[in-house]
Amino acid sequence: MTSNLVGITQVSHLDQPPAIRAALHELLSLLHDAMPPLVAGARIIIKPNLCLIKGHETGATIDPL
Repeated sequence: MTSNLVGITQVSHLDQPPAIRAALHELLSLLHDAMPPLVAGARIIIKPNLCLIKGHETGATIDPL
C-alpha cells in the first residue's frame, strides 16, 4: 500500500546552510510520529521550492526527475 506524507517548512535566510539544516531537522521531527516505518527500497523525495531560484517559465520547477 502506498502512503503519502507531506510537510512544508520555510527558511528565512537561504544563504545560511545552518538555517536550512535546522528547518529540515524541525520538519522531520514534526513528521516523525506520522511517518510509517521505512522499508528497504522505499522512495523518499525532498523537493525544495525551486521557484525561488528559477522562474516557472524555465520548466525547471515542474519535474525534478
